[in-house]
Amino acid sequence: MLTQILLAIVLLANLIGFAAIGYDKWRAKTDGWRVSEFALVVPAALGGWLGVLAGMRTFRHKTQKRSFHVKLGIGMALSLALTYLIMPHL
Repeated sequence: MLTQILLAIVLLANLIGFAAIGYDKWRAKTDGWRVSEFALVVPAALGGWLGVLAGMRTFRHKTQKRSFHVKLGIGMALSLALTYLIMPHL
């Protein structure tokens, strides 16, 4: 049961991360309110870093911003650390 919940969280985090990157790109093109970088990194930290990376590549967004890459790397490291800590309990 716990495994299924964790997999659902990771899947949802990937979908949210991908969509958030796409939405931020759209808002950047239309001069609207932008999505904060924190809000883009949180899904990555919850296991959705593949979705964020796929969104960056698909929408060609945040690919040149080094400070975002550092924040995303920290989110990915946090995700991997959480996975390492949770795995023995499954």
